[in-house]
Parts: sequence; structure tokens; C-alpha cells
Amino acid sequence: MPAHERENLDEDIRFRSLMHYAPIIQEISHYIQAPKGKTFLHLGDSAGILTYYLQTRGAKAISLDTNPLHSKIARETGNRKVIRGNAKSLPFRENSLDCVISGHFLFAEYPVLDDRETNQGSLQILNEVRRALKPGGIAIVFSAAINPDKPEYRPLIEQNGFTITRIKEDPDGAFHRTLFVLRKK
Repeated sequence: MPAHERENLDEDIRFRSLMHYAPIIQEISHYIQAPKGKTFLHLGDSAGILTYYLQTRGAKAISLDTNPLHSKIARETGNRKVIRGNAKSLPFRENSLDCVISGHFLFAEYPVLDDRETNQGSLQILNEVRRALKPGGIAIVFSAAINPDKPEYRPLIEQNGFTITRIKEDPDGAFHRTLFVLRKK
């Protein structure tokens, strides 16, 4: 395949993949307006599609993933800033991020990240996100398994320095079932 055709195909794949992030992009537009000059962190970014999109809009967007293959793919996607790391110990200064985006990393479904009996892993991640966010910064979380309005989640969120700003249900969504926005107090 000629190089120009491959570039067109790559852009088409990025665009189609980006469509999965449309609800998140809408929330970014609502809460942050223009991403230019803002600092974003996408936890568990996998292929880096959303991070790449934000970078092309002038944002300082950072992809963080524990999986070395995902980090490699994110770099190949064109991401300028990819970090292999763990959400339990974010490599950022206090009050340095405008927005954190996460799918399944807050209130983790993964045994490696969470102690199922105590939610200790989720609380550690939530505290790290709060520490790294600027005052008034937001976390946009999308998950098929979590509704933060349930009694077991709301107190954890509010007692750890956040207010729930928005909950958006999308039962027919192909990628997300629940999207919620948290604002650092």
C-alpha cells in the first residue's frame, strides 16, 4: 500500500475510534471549553486515541498506562507524551492537572488495582487524582460497571474531596454505560 493511502487509512481508523470518545469530548467542551493550553491525563489510555486528539487541539495531554504494549501503540498513534505507570502513584506535582480522564480505573474492576474487601486501591487512585488535579479540576470517568450515585460510591467520592457534578447514563452505548464528572473541591 502506498504511503499516502496508508496515512489516509490511519486517519480513518483514528476518526472511527475517536467516535467512541464523543461523550467525553462533549463533557470536556462543556467543563473546560477549549483544551488548548490545558493539561489532561488519560489513565489507562490504551491506544492513545483521545490523548492524540487533545494534543492536536493544543492541549498538553498525557497518556498513562501500565501495559507496555498499550504504551507502544499509543506512541505509534502519534502521542507526544506517553508514560508507563500506575494510577496509584501518579508522577505529577500536586495541583498540576486540569482534567483526568479514566475508564474503569476509578473504582477499579481489576484485582491488581483494588482490594475487593476495602476498595483500598480505588481510594488510593481517587486520592492521587485529587492530589494531582488543580482546585476546581475535573475527572471524567466512564464505566460499564459503576454508577457513582449508588449509596456505596457517593460517600467515597464526596469524603475524598470531590463533588459529583454530572451523571449521564447511556444504556445503549457501545463503549460507555455510565459517564460521570467529578469536580475537585
